[in-house]
Amino acid sequence: MAVCPSCSSLISTRFCHECGAEAEVKRIDRNYILQEVKAVLLNFEKGFFYTAKELAVRPGSLVKSFLSGDRRKLYKPISFVVISSIMYSLLSHFLGHQIVSPKKDDNVSVIFVWITENYAYSNLIEILFLAITLNWFFKKKGYNYYENIIALCYFTGFSMLIGIVFVVFDSIFKTPLVDVIFPLIAIAYSIYALAHFYKQHSFLTYIKLLVAYVSGFLLFAVSAVLLAKVLEAFKISL
Repeated sequence: MAVCPSCSSLISTRFCHECGAEAEVKRIDRNYILQEVKAVLLNFEKGFFYTAKELAVRPGSLVKSFLSGDRRKLYKPISFVVISSIMYSLLSHFLGHQIVSPKKDDNVSVIFVWITENYAYSNLIEILFLAITLNWFFKKKGYNYYENIIALCYFTGFSMLIGIVFVVFDSIFKTPLVDVIFPLIAIAYSIYALAHFYKQHSFLTYIKLLVAYVSGFLLFAVSAVLLAKVLEAFKISL
């Protein structure tokens, strides 16, 4: 009898009856690496692009499906926004699309320069604050703070994919309007998607969503200022 490499149970068959691990551990070789890479690429192609397509045409239904447990075809929300943000950042760097802000010495300026120049990554932090204000304004819809985070991860991730189109456009036409138009389009899409998610499409709902979004951004900005001031109080310079 063999000893299971995972749980140390005695096994006499190909698979462990306790944990299901294979009795024989194969050595890592080229075939193993190729199989792993193939599995990752296939999963990315099927899940990521299907999720992006659904976010384009049925954003609210996609999030509802994920929350209800129908997650087989969907790319995980946090992975989706992280991968989308990385793609946006890498393409921006490769095509030379960089937002350059004036440098200043105080902590508040340093933090806001970082937020401006690292739009894709600061978005991930903003989600945490936007989920708070959405929970305040739409508490009656029955979704908790974490479920709103899931919705925002998907919608922000798709906004980053929209941003990729704008980055390519900017690399061709070299227009400064891109840096103004893209954030507005991203916010407009997110508000549209959230209205579908909450199943409310009245004019008042869109105004309420806009106010919730602005409130979330302000909460994020105030928190950034407070962090800078606390660091300055402890004589810590960024």
